[in-house]
Amino acid sequence: MDASSRQGLYRAGVPELERIAAYLKDASTPLRGSLTDTHGALAVGMRCAAVAGADAVNDRATIEALARRHGYTLAAIYVVAPQTVSPVAAARVLEMVHVARASAVIVPGMTHLGGSVPADFTRECSVIMPGHVMLGRALYPTPAPSGDAEAQA
Repeated sequence: MDASSRQGLYRAGVPELERIAAYLKDASTPLRGSLTDTHGALAVGMRCAAVAGADAVNDRATIEALARRHGYTLAAIYVVAPQTVSPVAAARVLEMVHVARASAVIVPGMTHLGGSVPADFTRECSVIMPGHVMLGRALYPTPAPSGDAEAQA
C-alpha cells in the first residue's frame, strides 16, 4: 500500500508526488501529458456508474459540453464505481483536482453526487452541472468571464 492510498495525497511525501507528476507527464498514459501541457483553467469531470438510467456516452458528452461552455479544458473524467462509498469518491476526486490543479468539478447531474454537493468540493473548487454552477474557492486559475458563456448558459 503506497502513501497516497494509505494517508491521502495531502500527506504523501515528495517522492510520491514526484512519482505522480512523472506519471502525468508520460505521453503513454491515457491523458497524454495534458495536465502538464495545458495552459488555462482545467476541470475534472465526474460521473457515477451506479446512477440508474445513466448512459456513459451521454454523460461524457454532457461533461465535455459543460466544460466548453464555461471555458474549461477537461483534464480527465473520473468514473465512480458502484460499490465506492461517497466520502471515498469525493476524496479521490479532490486528489485529482489538486494533482491537475483544476478549478472545477463537472458532473452530468446532481444524482451523480448522491443528491447533494459535498462541502469539501466547494472549499476547493467550483461544481458545475446542467443548469447550475456552485462557485467555490478558487485555488487554481479560472477562465476569464466572457459574454459568449453567458449567452450559451
